[in-house]
Amino acid sequence: MSGAGVQCEVPLSLVGDQTGPGTSTKFLFRLGGTWHDLPDGPLKIARLQDRLVETALRARALDLRSYEESRPEDLRSEVYPEVADILAEALTVLDALTDSLETEKSPPEDLDGFSVPDGSFLREIDALLEAAEDSQAIADIAFFSSRELHLRKSTVEQISASGDTWEIIGELGSALRKVYKAFTAIEAAICRQTDLSPVLGFSTELHRSLKVRRVYARFQEAIAGDAEPHHEELRERLRGVAVNIAKMIGRDIYSELRITDRVHLRELQHRVLGWLKRADPNPKTGMRLWQDCAGFAMLLREVNKRQELQQHDHQLIGKMKRCLAEMAADEAPIPENFLEQARPLYGMDAELDALIRRGTAVTPQEWQLALSMFHGSRS
Repeated sequence: MSGAGVQCEVPLSLVGDQTGPGTSTKFLFRLGGTWHDLPDGPLKIARLQDRLVETALRARALDLRSYEESRPEDLRSEVYPEVADILAEALTVLDALTDSLETEKSPPEDLDGFSVPDGSFLREIDALLEAAEDSQAIADIAFFSSRELHLRKSTVEQISASGDTWEIIGELGSALRKVYKAFTAIEAAICRQTDLSPVLGFSTELHRSLKVRRVYARFQEAIAGDAEPHHEELRERLRGVAVNIAKMIGRDIYSELRITDRVHLRELQHRVLGWLKRADPNPKTGMRLWQDCAGFAMLLREVNKRQELQQHDHQLIGKMKRCLAEMAADEAPIPENFLEQARPLYGMDAELDALIRRGTAVTPQEWQLALSMFHGSRS
């Protein structure tokens, strides 16, 4: 087979430099259902997947919850060095990635156009991944992330040297989230271009916010119950509050809470546990404590102010209204596919939540009345 070209139609992660005398290996990748020649640049990028995954998983695995009651000096000596090392490794991987790209290392001309009002790094990554072609998305996200992580590295160093426990945790957690978000997005772009299989899995901020909203709504329902507790059931209700607070702190999305909310939640946890430990606790104090917990849980509904949720809800409610307009007002049971459309709204409004829980027993007329309170997109 002297001089023959061997076509390696296998997943790119299994392809290597397998050339020998008289034989050449022709690397291919699948894009849009068609096989194409694979130039050196993308092959080098593909080989960085393992390093992307390893660094991202290090960032995700570092759990800061156990340090929330630690002294600042413990964070400086035990946690900051690990985060600093992850940031350094992330920047090294990004440098290697940009070296593999046949693009200029200057920022895209329209990069500023992807900014959102709150300057959210996480949402800008979503926009870059969605807006650019796969190869350009890799370059845009790598440059943008490198710039941000360099700034974050300096901030983390400063805050870790002088901040209190919660300030340090806030900065360290922010840095770790940004590393993980950037690297999952880059891996997604690489896999779309090269036919590699993703290991990390990429989630948009909308997907994450929908999940967070559902969990917050369930938490608020569990804390508040159907009504205020009577004095004789205070202990049992506050024991349930303690259990639900512990569950919330143990969830992955706990880090989605603002630092001020996490401080407040920890304070409530200590107060509830302290009240429960008393042999003869004061009922009036217990009632005020339950009210404070219920009020805090209700404040979590402010997650609905997130930009991506407001845009999503506006469009979905418009679509649901159009579907309802085609149904008979007393049609029952309401179609299951309509309920599937409605479920992402869970946590947006208590009345809508109740309708979703009732399932197909709700009539189109009831849904029309409930949705009439909200504006929806007409397109």
